[in-house]
Amino acid sequence: FTSTLSDRRVKIHSIWFSESENVLAPPLVTNYYKAIMCDCRVYKRHRPDDKSTCFSRPEDVEKPFPFSKAIMKDVIVSRFSVKPKPNSASELRHNFTYILVIAGAFVTLDGEVIKDDRAIIPMGCHKAKKFHYFQPTNSSERHREVFVLAQHRGTTFFHFVVETLTRIAAYLSFLMRHPSIKVLVKKDTGFTVKFLAALGIEPSRLVRGNIQADIVYMPAGTGCGHAPIFNAQLLSMQFRAGMSEPAPPRDTIILIRRSKKRWFDHHDDILAMLRRHADSAGLKTVVYGDNPVPGFHDTRQLFSRAYIVVAPHGAGESNLIFSQPGTILVEGICYDSRGYPNWCYRNMMTVLGHRYCGLMFEKQCMNITAVDVEPFVNYYVRKLKR
Repeated sequence: FTSTLSDRRVKIHSIWFSESENVLAPPLVTNYYKAIMCDCRVYKRHRPDDKSTCFSRPEDVEKPFPFSKAIMKDVIVSRFSVKPKPNSASELRHNFTYILVIAGAFVTLDGEVIKDDRAIIPMGCHKAKKFHYFQPTNSSERHREVFVLAQHRGTTFFHFVVETLTRIAAYLSFLMRHPSIKVLVKKDTGFTVKFLAALGIEPSRLVRGNIQADIVYMPAGTGCGHAPIFNAQLLSMQFRAGMSEPAPPRDTIILIRRSKKRWFDHHDDILAMLRRHADSAGLKTVVYGDNPVPGFHDTRQLFSRAYIVVAPHGAGESNLIFSQPGTILVEGICYDSRGYPNWCYRNMMTVLGHRYCGLMFEKQCMNITAVDVEPFVNYYVRKLKR
């Protein structure tokens, strides 16, 4: 689908979805699962706006729901905005993703495009900032063609992997065919370079800062904390492709250990419990720590074999992008300084076709014990043994 935005030289290329059938190649995941929140009373207090049924037992969410329901109820559809607003601008709805192709424009370090007197801003984590307008000048670094991957808050691990990197998934083959196209990133950190290199984007193609380009490719933005179903699944497939054929067995229980903040005070007791259940089912138990953080290759291999991941809320859970559909996350819910929980990994698990168990109590995640974790681990290990 191609359309025009006002009378400006902006083309929109969009991939639309069918509500009746999944006809994409490769096909997306067909089965999705409701999340479990271990204490529905606490959950409803934090989410009074959520009128859906809260489930607290694994057996209550065994029946999957279909693809058509997932795209209608569990996904934030990507949008863009234009300032000042042109007469004919409208949001794109009922689409998997889209890309804007813009001739002769400036791009800010946050990936916002300035075209003449228009600022084209993709969806993103803009709650704490206003549009950072800069005065375009011919002294800005200039390139022939630039693909915009930079996005506000795209420098931290979760926001980069789940919100920023997913934007490139639908266009990798295009970028491989045209190696002269530069890729604008917010910051070329170590994990930024490694993740992009694993997808075939070499470091020499990366640019950053305020730039100008003859042709700008601006993919759909991502809502704050919401993994887009189409792009997230494509990215997961791309990372898992070629690692093992057929797919490796899901034979590992992973316990994430954090050392700086949001850790399990009862880590050793939880680990002993996990080992006991893993041994009874012939599974491996691996501790994934952050001191030091394992290498990219080892991390990808490990999470591709995950059956259950147990973790306090934290960035390491973003590595579930490497996991196979159906992987189970048992997450210790933490509260921020305002007393609010963060649901980003529950959203991510849903769109990937994984299973999510939220350990949500009155207490902080640091105080979660082996007794709190065991019912969920026991259920899924026993299910594997049947």
